[in-house]
Amino acid sequence: MAYKWLKGNKTYSYTPKEFQCDFLSDIGKLPTSHKYGEKQKNDTISDDPCMPGSECFCLEDGSIWLLGIETDTWVKVGYKFGESSGNTGSSGSNITSYNQLTDVPLKNLVGNTSTPLILSNLSPGIYKILGNYSVTNNSKKYTTETSGDVFIISSGKILQMASTGITLSNINPDGSYEVNNYATKNDVSTEIIEQLNTGNLNSEIQNIINQKLSYATDVDIDNFF
Repeated sequence: MAYKWLKGNKTYSYTPKEFQCDFLSDIGKLPTSHKYGEKQKNDTISDDPCMPGSECFCLEDGSIWLLGIETDTWVKVGYKFGESSGNTGSSGSNITSYNQLTDVPLKNLVGNTSTPLILSNLSPGIYKILGNYSVTNNSKKYTTETSGDVFIISSGKILQMASTGITLSNINPDGSYEVNNYATKNDVSTEIIEQLNTGNLNSEIQNIINQKLSYATDVDIDNFF
């Protein structure tokens, strides 16, 4: 029972990797992005952590496994020899991962520090992006959350959805862009609490009360009874 890293420069690097294992029981021994794998005999590098999107081919049943982004677990996506996930063709299909499928609702992309993804250069669609990106060429570089962010890209507009909120970027013809941030419920709640704890709000409330009461007459008071 064993597994082995097949491709790479054979030195430690946090990159997507390709593995091969003997049995299905070996899948649980593979490394993930957050933990080392089980040590293999005479092998000091196969157990190093790897990025989401890494792949493993299991000899026992010919299955293909991919390392998920948010779950950080290995998920079976199909078979190397035979019908695979999302494929209705005959046996012998070469489709071995989600990213090889056509007409998918969401495309996975990874950007790094030296070559960040340029969002304005991407085709219209929905993307799950992990790592570094820029809105336009030569603009500021940003980094997604560790689980990645979702981007909806259309002509001249880029909508970003993250746990911290929603951002809409409007791209101008000259390459510049304006950003609009939409507050989350937590942002609004925090602002209300901060305002409640300030003397300004208390003064405003008192002024309104005084203003309303200042116009009350004896007749107005009699009308209450």
